[in-house]
Amino acid sequence: MSSEIREPKLREKIQIEGIRKTIAERLSYSNREIPAAYLTVDVDMGKVMADREKRAERPSINAYLVKACANALMRHPYVNSTTDGDIIFLAAEANVCVAVDTPNGLYAPVVGNAEAKSLAQISKEISELADKARKGELQLYDLTGGTFTVSNLGSFGVEFFIPIINPPQTGILGIGRIRDNGHAYLTLSMDHRVFDGAEGARFLADLKKEIEENVGSFPRRRVF
Repeated sequence: MSSEIREPKLREKIQIEGIRKTIAERLSYSNREIPAAYLTVDVDMGKVMADREKRAERPSINAYLVKACANALMRHPYVNSTTDGDIIFLAAEANVCVAVDTPNGLYAPVVGNAEAKSLAQISKEISELADKARKGELQLYDLTGGTFTVSNLGSFGVEFFIPIINPPQTGILGIGRIRDNGHAYLTLSMDHRVFDGAEGARFLADLKKEIEENVGSFPRRRVF
């Protein structure tokens, strides 16, 4: 047997730096330090799709999910929290980060006070933030203060995935594609140091209710 080592022909050699290095460091910390648990529910998205057809502004699917999460988060403060060492910070507002894929890496800009915004406003804000992310124009304000994250891979045909928690947040929701039966899998990754499976399950039950039953009552105008 030959002792010669085979190495693949390289297309390019890339140094991990900038935003990609920051992402790598944060996700490595999350995977190493956070004892995560995972819960999945099957949600009927039929009312979301029907309601969307009725609205002149046609909010994005992500807007519905951000709004539903924000409503549910306000009833589950431990899910809507951040940590620093042995201190838990329970947020008084739902600042929902939305994962955005760009040529320069993954960004998660924040839709602040999502519980107090209309679907149209959230949809417009998500679109503007995603556009800024792809152009490299996000400001520090756009990326800070998040209390929870949603990551939607449904547009890529992914049915189910387990997202990695974005520290110092304590929860993130992975959203799969809307399947032929009108349902989608939603997976919560949770920091088990901060809240347990029962609380995570209660949050998902509330979120499921928001999507399946309360979607028609989501405000069409900004509410304060």
